[in-house]
Amino acid sequence: MRDERGESTKVLSERPVLWSASSPYWRAWEVLHAQRSSGFAGPGPIRFEAVQAWFSARGIEGSEADEYERYLRSMDAEYLDWCAKRTKDSTPAGHRKVTG
Repeated sequence: MRDERGESTKVLSERPVLWSASSPYWRAWEVLHAQRSSGFAGPGPIRFEAVQAWFSARGIEGSEADEYERYLRSMDAEYLDWCAKRTKDSTPAGHRKVTG
């Protein structure tokens, strides 16, 4: 993959490909992402109530809701892991994080 100058870049060539079948789950995660709590330790998981409200508003129930929940929680876990690593990597030398 090439950038706007036509140069090949590692970041662009290694970006993930989202399959069209994953679009509804990705869209749900994007909307629900804004509903998470956040604090000094970073973002928290997407709230259960927000997920249930999403399902209710769209008539998602039963096995379809179970499938959505599985994908959303998996995507959210990856995001939270990425945030935790990013926070850990940004700690200045000689400092330590305070944990509760």
